[in-house]
Amino acid sequence: MKYMRCVKFFLLLIPTIIICQSTKKEVYANRIFENVKIDGQLNESFWLDADVAKNFIMMTPENGKYERVTQKTEVRFIYDDHALYIGASLFDSNPYEILRELGPRDAQNKNTDAFGIFINPFNDGINEFCFIVTAAGVQIDKKISLTTDGYKEEINWDSVWESATKINKHGWFVEIKIPYSAIRFPNKSNQEWGLNIWRKIRKLREEYSWSYIDIKKKHIGNQAGVLKGISNINSPIRLSLLPYLSSQLNKFQKEYSLSYGGGIDLKYGINESFTLDMTLVPDFQQVEFDPLVLNTTPYEIKFNENRSFFTEGIELFQKGNLFYSRRVGGVTSNEISLSENEILLTDLENARLINAMKISGRTDNDYGIGVFNGITAKTYVDIIDTIQESNRTELIEPTTNYNMLVLDKSFNQNSFLTFVNTNVSRKRGFRNANVSALIAAITNKNNTHSLNFNIKRSSIHENNNSISGFSSLLNIQKINNNIQYGVKNYIESDTYDINDLGFMEQNNEINNECFISYNIFTPQNNILKGKNELRLEHKMLYKPNIYNELIIKYTSEFVTTKHLYVRFNARYFFEEHDYFESRTDNQNFVRPPALKFGWMTSSDYRKAFALNTMFSYKYRFSQDYIHWDQNKNTLKYLRINPRVRVNNNLFL
Repeated sequence: MKYMRCVKFFLLLIPTIIICQSTKKEVYANRIFENVKIDGQLNESFWLDADVAKNFIMMTPENGKYERVTQKTEVRFIYDDHALYIGASLFDSNPYEILRELGPRDAQNKNTDAFGIFINPFNDGINEFCFIVTAAGVQIDKKISLTTDGYKEEINWDSVWESATKINKHGWFVEIKIPYSAIRFPNKSNQEWGLNIWRKIRKLREEYSWSYIDIKKKHIGNQAGVLKGISNINSPIRLSLLPYLSSQLNKFQKEYSLSYGGGIDLKYGINESFTLDMTLVPDFQQVEFDPLVLNTTPYEIKFNENRSFFTEGIELFQKGNLFYSRRVGGVTSNEISLSENEILLTDLENARLINAMKISGRTDNDYGIGVFNGITAKTYVDIIDTIQESNRTELIEPTTNYNMLVLDKSFNQNSFLTFVNTNVSRKRGFRNANVSALIAAITNKNNTHSLNFNIKRSSIHENNNSISGFSSLLNIQKINNNIQYGVKNYIESDTYDINDLGFMEQNNEINNECFISYNIFTPQNNILKGKNELRLEHKMLYKPNIYNELIIKYTSEFVTTKHLYVRFNARYFFEEHDYFESRTDNQNFVRPPALKFGWMTSSDYRKAFALNTMFSYKYRFSQDYIHWDQNKNTLKYLRINPRVRVNNNLFL
């Protein structure tokens, strides 16, 4: 009878347990009217009165395990009319063992403890602001958003916020001030922001979150808790002006010339959610130079964007990978008509950017809107006739308008639908381009399966001709639990072209992929985590519809309990028909079948001395191919990379 009563009690308790697990965690922020000194002390009375976010749960290595008694975490939130403040007590029974290696801003992989806040003011489960502070006091900030390729981090995004850390006999403590000007939030009297809190204990190689994150699930943004209590706040006047003046003295054959210029950058917060960025006659001479790259491939090299105007608030414009900002004010791609005796007298230069503006933000109903427009000036080139010794000037790039529109809708805290249009307009007789795209990432309610798809259309108008092309993607995956799998189809027609404002290495391809993987998320025997994956990739030309490449890939990677990372991969390449390597139309470059395997290890980075090794071996089955050298059908590669941490400030 007692046994039956216990069973009935347990059955009655199950719904309560399920409800508790499915209910989002909540923490309240207190409004204050005092000045906050950001010093990491947390000794003011308002911290003691604030609600506490506690009971952190391990993410890795033992997902779901509660935090250690000796390493408790308590986080409090307060706010005023200007900013949100966070006070974190990160207790540690052995504070002298807290790792705190120094590094530059945004350095994420250093040997140091770390504390992070992930804020989603629109609570859509897709877009987050991230603020991290290491035990060495280094700031890391980034934007995180869901794309069709998974979560993407904008680490180049840098905001203005304050932080301070202190270490004492009880652990280490963090104080953070996030001004409202650093984030975007809806125009509501009562705010409810998505929130998660993260802590890394480096000496134990453990990571914790406040709201439980099931790492077996691909989507983690919608597993956040909620920050409540913030009310009646307004975005401050977000207005900044950055004027500049520049001059340049040139000397050529004992003759001097002086040039000068000026311009201004402007940033203005239209309201709590939308921001206007403008630049007028910008000068990018102070921007970091691109690295010198020897390109031996048949494809264009993609460089990073170093101009601050294009790196800030750009996440909406990167939907669909149709915006490559280096195209705006880049070197012209128009052909120059030269006669047999003519040569260029001057090198090709970047088109002069006259002005550019972008408006971006998100509404209360989870609609994202982005508008970009840029105008470049006319670009001329000097040409000399080597026989008649006459010069002429040719217009190679007219005044050009670059435009982009993005309309984005997120829903169910795990899905989005986006429309994108880009347009590059030049005067008649020159090249004009338009690209439109519909992009979607849809996940079911239980977060077990995802469907990603897009359809894109390009239209090029040049020399009184119009050429249209298309691209499509269909990707279906099982995205949770130990066994995951998926199939993917990607098509680019032979006339698809987005390179007027986007970036594409090549078109005219049909790629099919499928994979199945077994993932280890929690420790098993001597393995903390790991993954075994089998993948098949098949490639064809779109036109004509003929075979290109077939590859079978196997990858196994794992981390042992001694924190040794091991990766093994094997590849079998069937005979490949490469139609791009030759740089000549209708010419087929044949590569015989090949077998390749590799091995990589990485030891525990917490130790003062660590070692990375890499070895690979590739063999070509070339006995039936008379054009291949029988003595050169193998490729071996070996790399040994020692790492020495002398102290917290010196690393070799």
